[in-house]
Amino acid sequence: MLLAVPAAALATTLDELRPRLPEQTVVMDVVSTKAQATAQLAVHLPDHPNLLATHPLFGPPSMRRMRSGQRLAVTLARGERARAFLDWLHRRYGLEIIEVDPDDHDRAMAYMQALPFFIARALVSLEVDHLPHVPDRDRLALPSFEQLERIAAIEHLHTDDMFETCQQSNPYAQMARQQLIDALTELHDELAQGHVRGDVAPADPSDLHADAPVEPPPVPASD
Repeated sequence: MLLAVPAAALATTLDELRPRLPEQTVVMDVVSTKAQATAQLAVHLPDHPNLLATHPLFGPPSMRRMRSGQRLAVTLARGERARAFLDWLHRRYGLEIIEVDPDDHDRAMAYMQALPFFIARALVSLEVDHLPHVPDRDRLALPSFEQLERIAAIEHLHTDDMFETCQQSNPYAQMARQQLIDALTELHDELAQGHVRGDVAPADPSDLHADAPVEPPPVPASD
């Protein structure tokens, strides 16, 4: 049984299902933050013999086209049938099963998920994806700007529930957001004062030019 619900609805969903769950049923959640979700599975289904707390690292839109090499984070695997299901996912689809501590998972996702989602929503608020007030937008677009467009495109794949889950149920997301805001504020203040610290080492010119053409990546999957 796959539970694809927002983090805020997981506990209620588990309570509603508990009286009707056969022992042989593997219960698998896919909430993208794991400390809270893993604890809720253990608390609300304390005696159920087959539990999986997971986060597919390839995004809900990709679930219908799982392919070899994609990764599934697992923070709880209880029971023989649950383990057998993980083995089947590995054999059938070639998924890489990554077992990780739920707290370590959320620390990583604060930067790898919550922060990109936060930036993407801000870029959409700036209308970066179409800039109606900028003349000749398409003809003048630089490759570096086009990368920002692709980041903004991520946000259009997200529901509000997905956004709120990664921001509100990850205990480290606020810290990551604040670090970004502090860094931007510091940079803005340095520019206003007429100088910028040289903390960023310049790239080797033979390796990278800021606005050199780059091979465009595919439209990103949601996380």
